[in-house]
Formats: sequence, structure tokens, C-alpha cells
Amino acid sequence: MGSGSHSHSHSHANLVWRASGALGLGLLLIASCVAPRTPTAARSELDASSASSLADADADADADADADADADATQSSGSDGSTNVPFASQGRCPEGMAALGPSLCIDRWEASLVVVANDGTLSPNPPNRTPDELDDVRATSRPGVHPQTYVSALQAEDACQAASKRLCSHGEWISACEGANKLAYPYGERRTPGSCNDDGRSPIAAVFPGSLAPVAATGRVVHGASHGAVSTPTKGKKGKASKGSKKPPLQSKKRGTKKGRRTSGPAPGVDPAVWTKLNDPRLGEVPGTFANTGERTLCKNELDVFDLVGNAHEWVSDELANGNGVFAGGYFQDVQINGEGCHYQTTAHARTYRDYSIGFRCCKDLPEP
Repeated sequence: MGSGSHSHSHSHANLVWRASGALGLGLLLIASCVAPRTPTAARSELDASSASSLADADADADADADADADADATQSSGSDGSTNVPFASQGRCPEGMAALGPSLCIDRWEASLVVVANDGTLSPNPPNRTPDELDDVRATSRPGVHPQTYVSALQAEDACQAASKRLCSHGEWISACEGANKLAYPYGERRTPGSCNDDGRSPIAAVFPGSLAPVAATGRVVHGASHGAVSTPTKGKKGKASKGSKKPPLQSKKRGTKKGRRTSGPAPGVDPAVWTKLNDPRLGEVPGTFANTGERTLCKNELDVFDLVGNAHEWVSDELANGNGVFAGGYFQDVQINGEGCHYQTTAHARTYRDYSIGFRCCKDLPEP
């Protein structure tokens, strides 16, 4: 997998909207700064039934890996939250995770966040709200909820650590996405629009009408196209493009939780007005954008790991030599511009960067069997 840069089709990268030369739209910048409104926690995804399940999710996150050694390989837990569908890929992994190997687990669903109070009680963090720097937040993996976005790589990293997990490396994420057959998409070799959440509307056009000119007839806004080459498949033995088995030459740097460190915010060179708009909570509330985790039932690999392509971009742990991070998989408006499906990646942002489109999922190491 190549290490090409990312150009969100929504509004990212160098945070300059580049219009098509054929359309004569030229270079665009957002000039006004719009203060985000306070998000409403009482979203449909965060109702009472969702909140009541947090205690179970917390217990799973805190379970010691050794306690999972005797877990049944066919432990049941359906993608709809039921317990009558076996996940044969469970292995020794905690509930809500799939076994990528005998000692490696990955979350089945894109992460959501819970806030841990001083008395230990849990409450859901609104998925369109960046957690406060002082919040004690923990990552969970549950079906049927809005994925957490508006988080930086460092915040995602800390949330995984608080759940006794870690942010997945890019290579691990790719292995899960491609599956055993090294597919370009979790469900097959070619894109089938709509199998994953890859055909959503533009929330920027809905929240800020008229403030951005479209790049093309799609109405999408492209960012960061100038930051580097898009990743391409490697060549197979017969000269044909493989399904994407090559891993990127990226180096992961493990970080411990550092209280008081700056974990999010505009990076050098990022227009604060643009960054403010891209973090407006209203963008995460526009209908026809995000799907609930696991809602697109065809968007999974053979291990029943959902939404690796589309829905939300996903931070991974890798850090480039220039300090930038990596997020993968595309989002609900684009899964092809910066690489195809499992090869879609963005490398144009610092690890403190966040916006409405970027989420994450966690991995977990187990003791050798």
C-alpha cells in the first residue's frame, strides 16, 4: 500500500478548495469564521437504550486479556446487538472485537466514546462533539450508533489506551480491510456503490450554502490534492495490479498518555476559519451523511468487521517523518480519490488535526497462547 497523500472530497488537506480548471473555479478559501453551536446530546443514537449499554461495553474494555483466554470461539453477538448470531472470528478476543491473528484483535465497529465521571459512571460523548481536554474518555465499539468523529489522532490514541487497547497500525488496518483474499474492498475486488456508506450528501453544502463552489457536478469539495501522489496497487507476478497487498513504508510511534498535552487544533498552515467550519457540530447532524455503525450490512470483511471503507475516515497510529499522521478508508462522500477502497489514505494532516469526517477504531494485543 502506498503512502500517498489524502484529499478529502469534503474539505480538508491544505484546507484550500481547488476547483476544476475546466470549470474555471480557481482557488477557494473560506473567509468567515462561524462559531460552532452547542451540540445536542439527545440524538437518536444516544438515547436511553444506548446509554444503558455503556456499562457492559465498559466491562468488556477493562477485561484483562487473560480472562478472555477461555472465550468460546463461536461466542455470539449479532451486528444488531443481539446474541443469536455467532461470530466465528471471535477467537480469544473480547466481545465486540474480531481476531486478526492468535494474539491480535480489532474492533468490529468504528469507535464511539464514553465519558467516565469521577464516581465511575459513564455517559455517551456526543459523536459530533470533540471531548474536552479534561474529560476522561474511553473508546467503545458498538453496533447501531453514530461513529465518533471530531477527534484527533492523539485523542483517538488516548481513548483506545483508556480502554486497554491501542490505535491500530496502518498495516493492521489494511490487513483487516483486504481480508484473507487481499481484496480492494472488504466485500469484493470492485466497488459496488452503496454497499458501504460511500454515496452520502455534502454536509458543508447543507450547513454553509453558497460559501463553497463545487469542484464538479457532484457538488463535492476537494482538499489537499497537491500534497502528494495517490497510493496505487502493487504489481502482481504477471504484471497485473494486485488487489492491494503492499503495506505502506510508514513507521508507527507508540505514545503514552500525556496529561496536559495539546491533542487537537489547527496545525501550522491551516486557516483557522476553515478549521472552525470543518469542526462545526452541525456538520455531524446533516441527514444522509453518516450511517450508524454496522448499518450497511454488506460493508464487512469475512471476519465481520464493518465499515472499514466509507462512513468515517479512520485514524491509524502511523506517524510520518514530517510528523503528519495517517487516516484511511475514505468517508461517506468519497472512497476513491486518494486511493481505491482499502488503499484510500490521507497523509496531509498533523496528528493534532480533527474535523467532522474523521473517526477511528482500536486494536488489542493478547498474550501469546
